[in-house]
Amino acid sequence: MKTFSKNIVFPIIILGLVLLFLNNQLANQFSLRADGQIEGMEQNIVVLLMVLSMFIYIFLKHPIIQNKFIRGLLVFSTAIVVSSYVLSFINHGFSFILYLSILVPLLTLLFINSALNVIGEKRIIGIIGLIVALLGAQYYWQYNNARLYLDIDFFIINSSYIILLFLPLILCIDNKIIKYCAVIFIAVLVLSSGKRGGIIALGLSLALFFVFKSISESKKKHNITFVSLLLSLVLLSVVSYFLFDWMDQSYDNILTQRFETMKETGGSDRSTIYETTTQMIVTSDFPSLMIGHGWNGVLRNSPLKCSAHNDYLEVLYDYGLFVFFIFLTTLFYMFKQLSTMVNTQSKYAGHFACAVTQFLVLSMVSHIIIYPSLFMIEMMVFSCLVYFDINDNVDNYENRNTYLSRRL
Repeated sequence: MKTFSKNIVFPIIILGLVLLFLNNQLANQFSLRADGQIEGMEQNIVVLLMVLSMFIYIFLKHPIIQNKFIRGLLVFSTAIVVSSYVLSFINHGFSFILYLSILVPLLTLLFINSALNVIGEKRIIGIIGLIVALLGAQYYWQYNNARLYLDIDFFIINSSYIILLFLPLILCIDNKIIKYCAVIFIAVLVLSSGKRGGIIALGLSLALFFVFKSISESKKKHNITFVSLLLSLVLLSVVSYFLFDWMDQSYDNILTQRFETMKETGGSDRSTIYETTTQMIVTSDFPSLMIGHGWNGVLRNSPLKCSAHNDYLEVLYDYGLFVFFIFLTTLFYMFKQLSTMVNTQSKYAGHFACAVTQFLVLSMVSHIIIYPSLFMIEMMVFSCLVYFDINDNVDNYENRNTYLSRRL
C-alpha cells in the first residue's frame, strides 16, 4: 500500500478527474443552482469519483501542512464545509451532490499538498498547461457555438474565470515562447467573455506580476530589472490595446459598450445589490448573524433574487461572523506570505502577487468562494506557489520543516 501511495499514476488520475469536473463546469455554465441541484448524471458521477479518489489518496499520504497561510485556507475551507452541512439540515434540507461539491476545495487543498512531492514542480506545471489548453479549447468551442444560436448579451459568462485563475501557474513555465503564447491565449478567452471584472483582474494581475517580480529581484540586478519591467509594461499595454480593439470589433463593440454603461448602471447595478445585501446582514437575528444562513444564502433570500456579487458580503451573510473572522485571518496570512516572498527575494513573488490580485479583484466584484470549481483552483494555485517557493529555497526535503519554522 505504501508503494501504491507514492505511485504517480494515482495523483495523475485524480487530476484527470479534476479536468473532467472543470470541463463539465464550463459546459454547464456553473450549473450549481440555489436549490442545490447539479444538472447531468455525468457531472454527479465525476464529482463522486473525484471526492472518493481524493479521500483515498489523502488517507494514504497523511498530509502535514506547516505553512501558516495554507493552514489558514485549510481552517477556512473546513469551517465552510461544517457550516454548510449544519445549516443545511437546520434550514433547507440536504442535497448529496451539492455538498460533495462544497467538500471539493477542502479535499483539493489536502490532495495537492500530499501529491506535490510525488508529482514534482515541472510535471505539475506541464499538467496544468495541458489542462488550460483543453479547457480553453472547450471554452472557445462553447462560446462560438453560443454566438451562432444565442444573443451575445445573454452569454456574458463567468466560466472564463476557470481559465484565468490558472494564469499564475502558467507564468511559471520556463519556455518564454510557450509561456507568453499561453498568456495571450488566456487573454483572448477572458476578453471574449466580456466580463469586466475578469478583464480588470487580468490586466492588474499581469502588471503586478512584473512589479513584484522586479521588487523581489531588485537587490540583485536593479537596473536590468527596471528596464525589463518598463519595456514589458509598455509592450503589454500596446498588445493589450490592440487585442482589446480587435476583440471589441469582432464582437460588435460589446466590450466598449459594457465599460461605457458601467457608470450608468453602477456596475451591472452592483451598488443596489451591495446595499440590499448589507441591509440583509444588518437585519439578521443574532443567531443567524453569528452562524450564517447557509451556502448561497443571499441568492435564496434576497428580494433581488441574485447573489451578493462580493465574497466578503457573501461569506458574512452565508456563514456568519465566526467564519468571516477566519476568512479575514486567512487574508492576513496571505499578505504576510507575499511580504515574506518579496523580502526573501523569492523568484515566485511575482506569481504569488498575480494570484493574490486575481483573488482580491474577483472576490470584490464577483464570487470565488461560493463556486466550488473556482475555489478549488485557488487552492491548487496557492498550494503550488507556496510549495515551489519552499522547494526553490530548500534543496533537501529533510530541512524543510526547519526552514518553515525559521521563515514563518
